[in-house]
Amino acid sequence: MTIQTFVRFIDRVSDWIGRQFAWFAVPLALLITYEVFCRRILNNPHIWSFEVTTCLYAIQFMMVGGYGLLQNSHVNIDTLYIFLPRRAQAAFDVISYLILFFPFVLIMFYAGADLAIESVAAGDRTVTGFPIIVPIVKTLIPVASFLLLFQGLAQFLRSLYLCVRGREL
Repeated sequence: MTIQTFVRFIDRVSDWIGRQFAWFAVPLALLITYEVFCRRILNNPHIWSFEVTTCLYAIQFMMVGGYGLLQNSHVNIDTLYIFLPRRAQAAFDVISYLILFFPFVLIMFYAGADLAIESVAAGDRTVTGFPIIVPIVKTLIPVASFLLLFQGLAQFLRSLYLCVRGREL
């Protein structure tokens, strides 16, 4: 398997997962609309809907991280970066991935795995007592971290290839 094939495979996985979890916005919007209607019009708020919307949003936010990295939609501070030649930008990206990105995501993965194991073992529950949401959300932390790490590896390989070869992968 070539580097290009490997990077494209990662891109396809991140793209597919991101597109699937983007659909979480639909039930999230419907549930929020329902809750606002119940609270404002019927004067009958539901605590469970707040918990479910929070969990749906957390799941969506975590699971589309790799897709966001693929689409270059994360926040950047481009004060000096945009004035650099493309190859110098790639070198800056390689250093940034090694020093900042990979350590952070690995820490997030290991800490998230510990948190997920503890949550499942303790049988974490929400305020309303619904038992299944919390362990699922906490279990998705290491899963999402792995997917973000996977896409970060693809971005790193792209930048490294550009640094070494002087052309895009």
